[in-house]
Amino acid sequence: MNRRSRVAGHLIAWSLVLLINAGLYRVVENAILDEVRAQAMGVAVAAAAGIDPGDLAGLDSVQAMQTPAFQRVQSHLARIARANPDIRYMYTMTRTDDPDYYVYLVDKPATDDNRNGVIDEDEVSEAPGTRYDIRSIPQMKVAWDQPAADEQVSPDPPYPDLLSGYAPIRADNGETVAILGADVTARTIHSKLTAVIGALVTAWLVIGGLLSMVIEMYLRTRLASLRIHDLSEELKERNSLLKKTNLMLAERNEQIEREMALAQHVQLGFLPKVFPHEDKIAFGNMYVTCAMLGGDLFDVFSLDDHRIGLYMADVAGHGVSAALIASLLKMAVESVKSGNSAGMHDLLQHPAAFMTHLNRVVIKELTEEDFITMIYAVLDIDTRTVIFANAGHTPPVCYGEEQGRAEMIELHGGPALGMMEKANYIEKDFTLGSGDKLILYTDGLTEAMNPEGDEFGEERLQALVQLKGSCEVKELVRQIHDAVEEHRAGREVGDDFSLLALDLRA
Repeated sequence: MNRRSRVAGHLIAWSLVLLINAGLYRVVENAILDEVRAQAMGVAVAAAAGIDPGDLAGLDSVQAMQTPAFQRVQSHLARIARANPDIRYMYTMTRTDDPDYYVYLVDKPATDDNRNGVIDEDEVSEAPGTRYDIRSIPQMKVAWDQPAADEQVSPDPPYPDLLSGYAPIRADNGETVAILGADVTARTIHSKLTAVIGALVTAWLVIGGLLSMVIEMYLRTRLASLRIHDLSEELKERNSLLKKTNLMLAERNEQIEREMALAQHVQLGFLPKVFPHEDKIAFGNMYVTCAMLGGDLFDVFSLDDHRIGLYMADVAGHGVSAALIASLLKMAVESVKSGNSAGMHDLLQHPAAFMTHLNRVVIKELTEEDFITMIYAVLDIDTRTVIFANAGHTPPVCYGEEQGRAEMIELHGGPALGMMEKANYIEKDFTLGSGDKLILYTDGLTEAMNPEGDEFGEERLQALVQLKGSCEVKELVRQIHDAVEEHRAGREVGDDFSLLALDLRA
């Protein structure tokens, strides 16, 4: 084989590796964009949950900047932005009479991001009432009804190119009063991609070099027929080693599966097997994970002879890491339940104080990327009163037996656990009538998608509860489970989902 053929072989090998790396870069680029899109939308949802819709009323003029309500909302946006370094801008907007324009209500305070001692044009804080053209940003219109995120990075003069996530801010009656936006700059995304490019270039050099070595070995083997026997023996040894390695990997995989099954058994043990006051309350529940281990957690326990405590929690993400964080939360709750001091145990009777305590405990152990949404309630069986506190969790559903209708209980929630060190939570009372049913769930249920990518959604859940609410509570849970499975139509579960329902008997 001549020198020209040898050089051609090496060039083909390097080109092939380059094409493979180019394909990998495209895949990773899309994955990073999906990650940033989900992060921006998640921060928007969490931040929106921490805003009192009442504070946004009347904030559509420059004079509103001096009001306490404006300053509360702006401080909240600043805190969330500081806690999420990838987020450059945060703001709230509302509709105008012109469907192509929104107006600013509250923008994040102006900050000298480039530290040049001057507030540049792209660092100013927009004044209330400033109009914003949304014709080129369809996701901002979508966000009025549900959380959304831009599909691609887009220009937004005088600001840098951005990719944004949005979430609706809803009043107590469920109507959207504004949206909250969270922007990630193209520079932030490009910095993530730069790291990927470095890794791919390194991989290209390493794999290309290895492939060139293989090609050179192959060419030399063809030219050196005297070494065929030695190479065959070497190949046999390598095959034997590979077989041994495969056996070791298979044994290790079986061991991991056994350990995962044991961990799953332990995690399922966290869920209630016996419910309190079953002579007065009927319970139903379901628990579905997208992996062997999940990040959802719920429990019901007795506080005294006429009150119970119950909670539903959802750890961000899923799999082993989410399960570990769920275990941490479970231990934090159990430490309060088993507390020796009367003051510690008394926390369970006050949902807002209890949530504040849990937030102080878990924030010490979580990374900046981790958080937990949670709703905790105390039910007084005698008075039929429920006291809620919410940490960024999905709203519960109540079925009213007398009216024969279902409604979402909108709660003024605080931030998710682990997001802000000094978080405050608000309690809300709700009274159940005879035969009413209360349903707590995680967002994996309403976000379950069919093969076309459509979510099950809160509206479909509310309509189903209204249609089947008169059933026994266990039958109602089964109906919801079957409806979600039918909607998914075989699509793989993308997130854990759980549901806890109760019926306070007459």
